[in-house]
Amino acid sequence: MSPPRAVPVLPCASLDDAERFAAALGFGVVHRREQPEPYLVLRDDDGIEVHYAEVPGLAPDDSVASCLVVVPDPRAVYERWAAGLRARYGELPTTGVPRVVPPRGREGDRASFTVVDVGGSWWRVVPERIDAEEPITPGGPLRRALARARVLGDDEAAPLRARAALRAAWTGAGRGEPEADRREAATYLAELARRCDDEEDAREWQDVADRIAGGAGPG
Repeated sequence: MSPPRAVPVLPCASLDDAERFAAALGFGVVHRREQPEPYLVLRDDDGIEVHYAEVPGLAPDDSVASCLVVVPDPRAVYERWAAGLRARYGELPTTGVPRVVPPRGREGDRASFTVVDVGGSWWRVVPERIDAEEPITPGGPLRRALARARVLGDDEAAPLRARAALRAAWTGAGRGEPEADRREAATYLAELARRCDDEEDAREWQDVADRIAGGAGPG
């Protein structure tokens, strides 16, 4: 007998859009009905199951729906889903709806990540356990500021706040921070600038990251 389980029922404006999006992640249709209420059941090869209920006129930005997807290896799921999304959309969508927030290394190679679907629901993909031998090291001030900025930056509505907080930390940190932290912070500042439609600043921060990687210092 199968163990008890809970299955998320997520809202979407169109079952067709939800089905196409989920297909990019490797989900197939288990059941679909149009009456009395449009409803869709999806499942992938790993047994992950998601249901959708159609809500006409739903605005993705207004959605507060979310679900946890608990898997042994989030990194492997990310690589598979990212490949499908690139094939579907031509590039990995990291802004707008749908979008993916890549793993941030918070749990090493098994880092969690987030996908926002076509209905604005947040799928938070997390490991089923974090090994005791994989501690999360707090690091220095810039590393901690980067972690806080990423929490803010995961929210599509907060890139400006994340950007301001991390820039302030960068200014205060000086050159004493580890090179890897400075490079990672500069790279994330470039990403945040792009999300804020500031391409000039994005190029400047990416140049800083490249110079650090090349051993030329933070600029």
